[in-house]
Amino acid sequence: MSLSIANTRDAQCSGFSNAGVMNTLVTLLVQSLYTAQCDLGHEEEYSVDYGDEAMARSASLNFDFVVIGAGSAGSVVASRLSENPQWRVLLLEAGDNPMHESEVPRLFLSQQQNKIYSYLTEPTDRACNAYNSNRCHWVQGKGMGGTGAINGLLYMKGLRQDYDNWLRMGNTGWGYDDVRPYLEKATRPQGNSSHPLGYVVVQDFEHSDEDIVQAILQAAKELHQPTVDVLNENTPLGYGVVQGTVSKGRRTGSAKGYLGRLSQRDNLKIIKNAQVTKLKFDVTGKRIKSIDLILNQKQQLSVAVGREAILSAGSLNTPKLLMLSGIGPKKVLKPLLIPLMRNLPVGKNFHDHFVALAFVAFNEEADAKLLPNMVYDYLINGKGLLASVGAARLVGLINVNENGNDTLPNLEIHHFCFRRGEILGLNAVLTQLSMKPQFKDYLVNSLNDHGIIIVGMSLLQPKSRGVISLKSKSYQDPPVFKANYLHVKEDSETLVRGLQYVDRFVATQALQNKWQMQIIHVPVPECDQYEFKSQSYWQCHVKYFTNSCYHAVGTVKMGSANDESAVVNSRLLVKGVDNLRVIDASVMPQITSTNTNGPTIMIAEKGADIIKEDWSLKEKM
Repeated sequence: MSLSIANTRDAQCSGFSNAGVMNTLVTLLVQSLYTAQCDLGHEEEYSVDYGDEAMARSASLNFDFVVIGAGSAGSVVASRLSENPQWRVLLLEAGDNPMHESEVPRLFLSQQQNKIYSYLTEPTDRACNAYNSNRCHWVQGKGMGGTGAINGLLYMKGLRQDYDNWLRMGNTGWGYDDVRPYLEKATRPQGNSSHPLGYVVVQDFEHSDEDIVQAILQAAKELHQPTVDVLNENTPLGYGVVQGTVSKGRRTGSAKGYLGRLSQRDNLKIIKNAQVTKLKFDVTGKRIKSIDLILNQKQQLSVAVGREAILSAGSLNTPKLLMLSGIGPKKVLKPLLIPLMRNLPVGKNFHDHFVALAFVAFNEEADAKLLPNMVYDYLINGKGLLASVGAARLVGLINVNENGNDTLPNLEIHHFCFRRGEILGLNAVLTQLSMKPQFKDYLVNSLNDHGIIIVGMSLLQPKSRGVISLKSKSYQDPPVFKANYLHVKEDSETLVRGLQYVDRFVATQALQNKWQMQIIHVPVPECDQYEFKSQSYWQCHVKYFTNSCYHAVGTVKMGSANDESAVVNSRLLVKGVDNLRVIDASVMPQITSTNTNGPTIMIAEKGADIIKEDWSLKEKM
């Protein structure tokens, strides 16, 4: 390291003497920055890997409960079940610990190419045409914490009406009054040093982009939108800041909060780099007897299930694994020669918070020291731009229906701010989205002249439904992902009204007087035949600049016994299988009207209690 620093210094300071105290001080500064970078990751915050011992004991791997997936839900389930010292719990995770840069809040949009499942939706002419092959790029976390280790950190709980609607759909025990205790439990500090208990740390973000945040709040007031100090489940409409899975400028999350603090719990084991390939039934066809997996991409193992298997692999991989195991639609499994164990509508009812993007330019002077100051302030002090998500912590919940009488939001407005010259960040984000070069280059070059806010309008209650199915019977192949975004015309109409709203928003005095904000006209030949910002133009814009918010739900729908579209019942048991539950976002019958990470953790908290209740009853019988 010292040699490379010296070489760099010599190249930069040719013609000058490199001796002296200042030379020593600069060298120490650079070395301290390297040290601070290496210290971003704290291995002790993640659980010890049981993989090597599992390989040594491969013939006798037997656990009461086996949880598949150490994401936002699986981490919670494994933690809560292992609170019973009599139960032996195994947690299987296909990935490893997250990369160090996942700790840095502001990098959340640019580190999603690392340690992920990367999928592409099937091509469509209705959406995502600004991206390579006209396909939406879809990511899901692969590693401890799952998607919660790469998401935008915003922690929202959903609205009362979301859960009351689940109850009306026939899901007993899932109304707001039923789930509220679990929403609160998930973030409430509990336990102590001698008896640790899991919870997720949720706190205020470090303030940054505060000038932009205040300007947006003033603009909202001009348009008579309510503004609040903090948005929560009791604030269905308005603009306000939200809290996040963050503490002291670093990402928290369920893997750290529910697993990392439990290092001394001997009845909980975690195997990393364990790719589950199949759930195996017993001779009755009513119970899961074992789980097959590949460890470190080479070692085949099988784990016997004593009581239950719990699938928490997420809304894309949970249905995939169910179908590979023979649980799914007959018409999907039969052509692939997969023996049918249960004919259930697995993979259907896919929906998501689909997002339309507008790019807004604002005037500001370039700051040549922006990047070095940003890096120094974060690595040395844990503060500054990198320690926060910036203006993204400010969220707007609005309703753009034409009648204007609705009291619930249908769009969530996000604000991703890139200061003038912050080219590395914007380029990384647009590359992650797989944006076509002509559009990406235009936007990145624009950042030389002004700052840019990417305004994302997230469709909160989409009507369109997609489907996940199998490409083959191999676990190595990604699922076939037919998202059907904007298949229902009402969805695209709502997004168009959202873009028209942004046009009015940008025109407010609050955003004009100092900032002179303007919507950037990105050249698109198909759209440029229409007048810029006309309804026809926005209808074309939606075909191009739209993308997933990575909030997939519904593919293993929860429902009543007589609901033929449901896969699991209100106890989260797969229909017709005595000891297999699904506990993750895939069971949501309808998506929540805010970000889904908080509701997913709640589902896991409640799901773990359901398991405890059911086994308590069995043991009393």
